[in-house]
Amino acid sequence: MAHPFAPTSASPALQLQLLIAASGGLSGDGQLRELMQERRRHLHSPSGGLWYLPPGQMRKLGQPDGVEGLVIQEAGAAIWLQLRFGGELSSIALGGAALDRQALGLPAPAVPAAVR
Repeated sequence: MAHPFAPTSASPALQLQLLIAASGGLSGDGQLRELMQERRRHLHSPSGGLWYLPPGQMRKLGQPDGVEGLVIQEAGAAIWLQLRFGGELSSIALGGAALDRQALGLPAPAVPAAVR
């Protein structure tokens, strides 16, 4: 069975970067969510060239349990994001329309810190 982001004739493959980290490594502190929102506003783009893949979607790509991913359109941004968040960076070919349909969601907001 093909993964849900596989390129099709209607949605040709895009050569993208995939940043993979342990679950929470990218999204845990809320900064990735804020960065994605700001990038979307700044670029006037639904994706901003960034697509977040929570652990369930990463399993559909054949990744092990307990990892999350970020698909990144620009190579320069991918390197900066890896330096910022850590993780493993690799190239991947995915269908752009499928990403827009299934991966435009933002990471969950950070849990507010307890104030005493």
